[in-house]
Amino acid sequence: MESPLVFGKEIGIILSGASANLAPIAIRNDVAKEISDEQLVVVHDKNYEDYLMLGVLRWVHRLEPFLRRGVRTVYIDHPDALEDELILGYSNAWVEIYGALTIAEGSKKFTENTRAPHPGSKVFLVEHGEKLSEYVIVKDKITVGVHKYSGWEIPLTPEGLRYHVGVFGATGMGKSRLIRALIEEIVNKGFSLIVFDHTGVDYAQPYREKGLGDHIVESNKIKLSPDVISNLILELGHLSSYYEDYVLVTTICYASILEGKMKNVDECIGLSGGVDTGRRGTSKGRQYTLQQTLFADETGEAVIGGWDKEKFLEMLANVMFSLKAKEGGVARVRSLINFFIDESFFKQLNERTISPRELIEKAKEKGFIIVDMSYDSHIEVKQAIIADVARAGWNYIMASRKPLNLGLVVDEAQNYAGEGRNISAIELERIAREGRKWGYFIILASQRVARDIRTSIRSNLGTVFFSKLQATGDLNEIAGYLDLGRLSEASLAMLAPREFFVAGLMNPLRRPILVRVREVS
Repeated sequence: MESPLVFGKEIGIILSGASANLAPIAIRNDVAKEISDEQLVVVHDKNYEDYLMLGVLRWVHRLEPFLRRGVRTVYIDHPDALEDELILGYSNAWVEIYGALTIAEGSKKFTENTRAPHPGSKVFLVEHGEKLSEYVIVKDKITVGVHKYSGWEIPLTPEGLRYHVGVFGATGMGKSRLIRALIEEIVNKGFSLIVFDHTGVDYAQPYREKGLGDHIVESNKIKLSPDVISNLILELGHLSSYYEDYVLVTTICYASILEGKMKNVDECIGLSGGVDTGRRGTSKGRQYTLQQTLFADETGEAVIGGWDKEKFLEMLANVMFSLKAKEGGVARVRSLINFFIDESFFKQLNERTISPRELIEKAKEKGFIIVDMSYDSHIEVKQAIIADVARAGWNYIMASRKPLNLGLVVDEAQNYAGEGRNISAIELERIAREGRKWGYFIILASQRVARDIRTSIRSNLGTVFFSKLQATGDLNEIAGYLDLGRLSEASLAMLAPREFFVAGLMNPLRRPILVRVREVS
């Protein structure tokens, strides 16, 4: 084993009471001012040949034998009488041991540590982080930054992506910068990404400024499923839930005929084939039949051409009469939609030409696609877009029976992955539970953990990046399913923007380590 001095200067010795994962140390006075929490150290125990223990400094505390808590001295009331030469200060700390640096058969490795260091073992600061890269080796590594103090470029394991990633931190801590760094790295490793930018500011705008506008898709260009269109019509038209089924059936029929899946309304609602399709009801003497509508040709097949308010209302009346609705109800629905929903709503549906399947294919072709969600104002529409894309990913997998190697990056995830009856959260939960086998993963970014992400999703996040958190209990939430060692809230309080702890499967040390995220061009 090479001399531990290649890592950095000697800073102290191990005290009594050490274990294989935690050891107290006494810090030398000549270096005490240079020591702080989260610095990396190696422990050299002369009893173990070709073996160094790698750990992190925590709970650095300054002590003095005379000026102690609970002991009243004259200097408390007369501090000016206390001279520097009278203070016998010293510093202690704890080393949380993460693993061992070993040499076996001429090969350097990082392994699990099972040995407790003996009292008197020397402790060395890791100042030359590049030396650690000779022991901690990751194939096709992902790097988003360096360890804050040693400068070690932390190698993250790309296979850990399959087990999903969470990025949590208060506003202004640099979550979007971290994710942009991840985007660059992940795409270079052969994965594809679809990034859902909630505001259009954090990802879409910077990439437009970089001249990568062809990687950006406005959300109002993505097709909506009939159930979403139906819910929007109910909401915008101020219709009660009583009319929910009528509007949903009409929307499904309209979309099915428009896409060529059905020929007419009869076929859509299952009344063809020997069932009387004659008189369904009358309005001011007019007979309504399911095929005699203003957009049917002489053969009875529908000719729609696109979403149109007048044609939709005609079909809605047709469907309602066929389902035995009262005349007054039909008139009420038509009048409410006529008054509250403008023709532009239906025309805008015709501009939604990109299917979720096409979005996935575009992402696989270009490496990544950013969906600018700011082009839709209704949160239900945004949630539905994510849900539809998530479902399209499963359809893609079932058709090919091959790994998809695709990640969905969801910004402001509290809007899409929270508790309650949230259509996007249901689909994201399915990916979190089952996606790892198919290379189908999620990356969620949010300010909070407990309330923002439903339990069934956050418990499946294999890797978590976290900085200063919005609520004090969030660290305990993360600790509930990831090994955070003895990291405390105090450790988070001193973090600056772009500084994150990373813990979980992507971290080769498996325990939290502090990373300063690199600048993103």
